[in-house]
Amino acid sequence: MSLRLLFPRALLLCIALLAPGAANATGSLDCSIEDRAVAFSLTAVFGHGLGSPISNLQASLALKAKDAPAGPPEVSFGSEHLVHSWLRGREIRLHLYREPAEGERGPALELVIETRGSGSDADSATGRYEMTASRVENGQEKTRIYKGKARCGAG
Repeated sequence: MSLRLLFPRALLLCIALLAPGAANATGSLDCSIEDRAVAFSLTAVFGHGLGSPISNLQASLALKAKDAPAGPPEVSFGSEHLVHSWLRGREIRLHLYREPAEGERGPALELVIETRGSGSDADSATGRYEMTASRVENGQEKTRIYKGKARCGAG
């Protein structure tokens, strides 16, 4: 093969190898609630792209309300407790659900957070939460619902 034919092929190979691929950037997600009924904090990592998958979720929740069902003082959440999420533009929506582990006393907890950023994205988003705590006592389900303000940030 002559040098004249080899050079263009080598040049095309170099261009193909140096061409940028699809970006796989990640961002951090933080949410918090602090009021008379609930103390909650969440950190996670999410991918920028199709579906914005959330991973490495770590959260803790404490029910502070006087009428809260008895249970541990603080409950932790992981990625397995994330039922649904929505991170798009200015909106952050999270739905978490956790039942007590075997041998653990306490209520089943369902937390829905819906926030919206004021700018073009969700760097600093504010909104609302609804927390449902359910527990079966003496064969009857007792449910408490708490609502308030939530704050999230994604970047």
